[in-house]
Amino acid sequence: DITDETVGTTIFNVPTGAVGEVQLNRSTQDVSGEVTSGGQVLETTRAGTNKFHGNAFYNFQDHRAGFAEFNGIDAPFQRNQYGGYIGGPIWKDKLFFFGGGERIQQKEDDVASGANPIFSAIEQQYPFTPAPFHDTYSTARLDYSAPHDIHIFARATYSVNSDDSTFGLGPYQIYTNRDNVPALVGGVD
Repeated sequence: DITDETVGTTIFNVPTGAVGEVQLNRSTQDVSGEVTSGGQVLETTRAGTNKFHGNAFYNFQDHRAGFAEFNGIDAPFQRNQYGGYIGGPIWKDKLFFFGGGERIQQKEDDVASGANPIFSAIEQQYPFTPAPFHDTYSTARLDYSAPHDIHIFARATYSVNSDDSTFGLGPYQIYTNRDNVPALVGGVD
């Protein structure tokens, strides 16, 4: 459960490369969703197997593709998203590993608008405010098949992101936010 019951959101992000299965439940769900009333998304993370497997990816986006226009102004935007995962056996039929990470590096400028009309000349001279965003996510998992069909696992994750933006404040009032979210979980089936 990665739910923050105080705010009603998730505690940390789960990147797509680590997701094994997804299940969407609307309104009535099983006992695993005791803190939700409207629905839930259940995700399982990948694990190692007796064969090595993995993936690597790179995704590039740029404002010159024509998707960053706001109020007729083409705001600078560029995103690099990359990562990779690998899993496999440590001890055949007994001990398995899975791990990897992802990174988002985003260079973006927010459009400086909404200030007092007295400052319109400043807005015309400085139409953008920098709003960089970085997000790094890593995960590692160990699975052990013990005697008598007992399955033991441990998973560690670390997510860190930082964002500079106006967050709806005045166009030149920059707010900096940085979140570090480590997590360690284990279990026995």
